[in-house]
Amino acid sequence: MYLTPGCSLLASTVISTTATNRTVEYSCPNHPAIIMQPPLFDRISPSHIPGSAVVLVAPSFTLPTGYISLSVVDNTLGCTNKRQTQLRDGQNMTLGGAYVSGYDYCSVIAGSTGHIDGFTITWNEIPWPGACCALYASSSQLTIQAGHNGTSLVTVTALKAFSGNARFPAYASGGSSETTYTWSINPSTAFLKPGGSNTTKVTLIIPPNAPPDTFKITIIAQPDQGVYSENRVDITIRVW
Repeated sequence: MYLTPGCSLLASTVISTTATNRTVEYSCPNHPAIIMQPPLFDRISPSHIPGSAVVLVAPSFTLPTGYISLSVVDNTLGCTNKRQTQLRDGQNMTLGGAYVSGYDYCSVIAGSTGHIDGFTITWNEIPWPGACCALYASSSQLTIQAGHNGTSLVTVTALKAFSGNARFPAYASGGSSETTYTWSINPSTAFLKPGGSNTTKVTLIIPPNAPPDTFKITIIAQPDQGVYSENRVDITIRVW
């Protein structure tokens, strides 16, 4: 796992107080409380930036009496920043970062003064669920006469427990630089229930002056839930 403790014993600092509670930051001397240490090229998580990673984890902890909440925050921001992620015992969550970046803990504790008990937390790695969905093109190869259109119906089926929206961007590859063509995908977004399917129609529009050529259109299913990875299907087009 790419998350490692910055130290074995955290130091606490009271950041702010009110009449009813106080905010306490937990960190390590000269280090974040949690350090991200992904390799240069991460091949596990759905991250495409060299030296960065996203991990799927579930924190396990029991807070002592008096703790109102426990969160993590980018160590460069600190506990005065509102961009914190609240932790819930046993609940899956994602944390992302680049090499040697990390997080500190922030807690809100009842009472403006008094003894502060420590806490113990374990980060459990959760396997990534993989692709959101499977794609099948009714016509994976199209032969289209110049000046005409061609269509293929793409069926998208949810895998595992995926439930949510999937977007359908696409890109072309191969073929002559002299070829001009356009395509449309309708609808461009579809909602999927667990185990359910939906369809989108891909239309290729070839102009009358298009020369004979062969190229490929790749349709991607991008999920709106970051824990799932995208999937894709190719359609090969031959123009004559």
